[in-house]
Amino acid sequence: MDQDGTTRVVVLDIESALDHATTALAQRPREDIKRWCLHRVVAAAVLSAERGADGTWANFSLDSWHSDGDEETLLVNLDAALRSVEAGDATLVTYNGRRHDLEVLRRRAGANLRMDLRSLATLRNLPRERHRDMMTIVCGNARDRLATLGDAVASMGTGIDPDGPLPFEVATPHVQRKCEADVVATFLLHLNEEALDSGRAIDLLAGWKALAGYLLPRARALPHLCHFALHPNARS
Repeated sequence: MDQDGTTRVVVLDIESALDHATTALAQRPREDIKRWCLHRVVAAAVLSAERGADGTWANFSLDSWHSDGDEETLLVNLDAALRSVEAGDATLVTYNGRRHDLEVLRRRAGANLRMDLRSLATLRNLPRERHRDMMTIVCGNARDRLATLGDAVASMGTGIDPDGPLPFEVATPHVQRKCEADVVATFLLHLNEEALDSGRAIDLLAGWKALAGYLLPRARALPHLCHFALHPNARS
């Protein structure tokens, strides 16, 4: 938190897939996708925002990357985007990031001999107050029956559909659009859980409205995110 009471959040999501060379070395079948240690990073997205002392959200930014065969460049860009978290200037928000995203990023930084990417190498060690893993928070006492991000967002009355009917054509690859949709959904879950803890629906709705103010002017570039612009139970 800044001296003026401003807090920052950085929402992270990656998409990974089996790396065929690594899978062959491990002598595993190519369809054994659950073995995260054999994955490479194919896309990533980061959504950043600031909340003022008065609770107003502002200064949104969304960045995303697709490896397109160059995983190292993606990792370099992602490391730079996460430096504010490493420095302690922002809280990291993920969905299953503690068990998947941060572990995969650490392994792939090593596989690319980029041990200098300190954010990717060290963020798995963040204490819980600096890393809100929404899967753990959403599932609570039901964590033995873990929910997917899609399930958790559906419980709020909305959905994640980067391939739904779009008013504009989008050149961004599907896997990159999915990352973008996932970080927006994860941010909304973060707002929802904070509002449930505070007992104030306005904490959710004000943040949702601020997010819409960022997304809607960018509808032509981000049409797959426009359905997130309004809470489904606040349409009137």
